[in-house]
Amino acid sequence: MNTASDVLAFLHRTGGGRSTARVVAEMLRFLTHAYELERASFFLADREDGGLRAFASEFRSGAADPQLFDEWRTLDIEATDLGRRIRAGEDLVRLDRGDDPGGLPPAVAARYGMGALVALAVRHGGHLDGMLVLEAPPERLAFGTTEIVTLVSHLALALDNARAVEREQHRSAEAEALLEVTGVLARTTRLTAVLAAVAQNAAKVAGFERCSIFLVDEAEHRILPTMSQFADGHAEPEAWELFTSTDADLPVVWEILREGRPRAFERPQDHPDLIPPIWYQPYGVASVAYLPLEAWGERFGVLELDHRQPATISPRELRIAQAVAAQGAIAISIGRTLDREQQAIEDLEAAHRAKDDFLAMLSHELRTPLAAVRGFAETLELHDDRLEPEQRRDLLARIRAGAERQQRLIDDLLHTTRMAHGTLEVRAAEVELRTALEEVLAGLRAQDEHAADHLTTELDVPALHRVVVDPDHLRQIVGNLVGNARKYGRAPVVITSERREGDIRLSVRDHGDGVAPSFVAALFEPFTQASSEGPTVDGVGLGLSIARRLARANGGELAYTSPPGGGACFVVDLPTASSGDPEGSSG
Repeated sequence: MNTASDVLAFLHRTGGGRSTARVVAEMLRFLTHAYELERASFFLADREDGGLRAFASEFRSGAADPQLFDEWRTLDIEATDLGRRIRAGEDLVRLDRGDDPGGLPPAVAARYGMGALVALAVRHGGHLDGMLVLEAPPERLAFGTTEIVTLVSHLALALDNARAVEREQHRSAEAEALLEVTGVLARTTRLTAVLAAVAQNAAKVAGFERCSIFLVDEAEHRILPTMSQFADGHAEPEAWELFTSTDADLPVVWEILREGRPRAFERPQDHPDLIPPIWYQPYGVASVAYLPLEAWGERFGVLELDHRQPATISPRELRIAQAVAAQGAIAISIGRTLDREQQAIEDLEAAHRAKDDFLAMLSHELRTPLAAVRGFAETLELHDDRLEPEQRRDLLARIRAGAERQQRLIDDLLHTTRMAHGTLEVRAAEVELRTALEEVLAGLRAQDEHAADHLTTELDVPALHRVVVDPDHLRQIVGNLVGNARKYGRAPVVITSERREGDIRLSVRDHGDGVAPSFVAALFEPFTQASSEGPTVDGVGLGLSIARRLARANGGELAYTSPPGGGACFVVDLPTASSGDPEGSSG
């Protein structure tokens, strides 16, 4: 039996600014030993709505079953008659058996071995702080109950003090966390640093172990696992690697974004339709809350807060988390804006550099043939009377080639502009492919009489292959592909065609070194050129870009392949004419 000095010592210990958990633990330990109880348990009430949740339990023997305790922590005491009676205003409920009428469901009483018990409301200042449940033989509970009721009134005061101190500490921590986020914004515009500060401080202030941030790509309907931080600042590299590399949907994120309201899950495994196991099992998450990240009318992501131990997420915790998420969303939104502005500045600077490079290259490409034309013209003008007829024809041919080269460059620029503005006109017609190709190759030879010395061209295209295409566009596509092969490849350039279902595939292959794997992705980008081992090549890097756009404008496609045996091969798929070659013809 306890003594007055024991009670006074207990009251002194609980009045020293201890935490709620410490006050409750000391109370349960004192009661079980001082009154020889089998077990004492405490259900803490939420300060806002009075809702009761399992908080702590102590056996006099000191026995512990962590798994059973974790299960007990999830007990919904408010769904029982006992919980409802205390919430309704009863101060003391005595039961000879835990499953007596007005008590606990038989399954609950049996699962946790609850026999005779007394439940006491812990109240102070007119509000409910919690419910104390004492278990012991009936005769033990009858003895000392009055003294315990008095003791509980003092406990309520100690709990009030502890929770008031915790509220102040929490507000102070929240202010410090927000100052930390603000400080990060003041020190850097890097979005990653802002996200890390928001995540760590959100977990710390809201009382969770970890906080993760998911941003969303609305266009591709994808969630982007962007940041994850533990409240205590420790790191788990393997978990981080798994988190950022997981490419799986998380339906609860879309629900939060759609409805704009937070949701808490004390058992995420009960909601596989919203939270697939891949998002909680590898991390040992036992309870989790999701909150929208919204600033200035834009919802752009979700904040996830989780515990690795089963825990009831109270409405108050959820409200604190909401406040933190709101502040964090503002910080992240500012960080994203600054990040976008920085990227825009860098893009603008890159565009200016590209413009300067392009203008320098264009100036060179226009000036080179113009200088040659002028030089040849001056030679004719100054030395015409001394030149042989063959020399005159050679100079005139060179003047014509220079003018045509300049014309091609201007045509390329005009095509690029029209395609960029969507004003390219397509005059499709039925074209016999072999005849059209022979005309293109003849034109190329006429433009550059030295081409035959540099690169021979082989044509293996059946005469019956017909396509529907703008003839001018076809000439330019083939001319650009053959010209590209002559610049970068080696002889011979082989042109073949084959009939496929619904189209004709035209292939232009050279026997050079092919395209470097690192350059393939940029192959069809405008104003790009691969390096060449030979002499510096002319042009501004528009040929392949224009060829692909023209092919697509005519209902076809242009792609690059790396054929066996080396070299580069470009394939053009063009729609066949309705009166195409007979079934079974091949090339």
